Amino acid sequence: MNQHLVLIGLMFCSVCAPQLHGVSCDGTYNYVTGLNLNSSNLSGIIPSSIGNFTSLQYLDLWSNQLTGTIPSSIGNLISLAGLFLSNNTLSGITPPSLAYLPMAHIGLSNNYLSSNIIAFVNILLTNDSNRTHGIAFDNNPNIFGEINKL
Repeated sequence: MNQHLVLIGLMFCSVCAPQLHGVSCDGTYNYVTGLNLNSSNLSGIIPSSIGNFTSLQYLDLWSNQLTGTIPSSIGNLISLAGLFLSNNTLSGITPPSLAYLPMAHIGLSNNYLSSNIIAFVNILLTNDSNRTHGIAFDNNPNIFGEINKL
């Protein structure tokens, strides 16, 4: 089964499908609360419809072959506590809206993110200086020039 199709299919589900590997649901199976699809050979982009999962608390897409940008719609995930997108080939800017989410852990390492990562970290620190222990964005070669400007 094509894992990418499963991920896209989940974006359009109206109810949770707990029988699918890596999918966690609330007690009534009405809402997807977690997607743990790390190392699942996913490829392609993260669909913007991911922002429709407003009850999502945990999104782990670590170590796949995801490309493109981080969709700004991830900023709609108001319950998100953990976001793990490390070890993909994501590029572009980190949506500033992510910094306003109540996340304890953010993994963005080993991608090709660039541009406003410094502004992103500044927003995080302004909103909650205790969250710095949960930020990982190392090994993004496109941001080294930006860090050297500090």
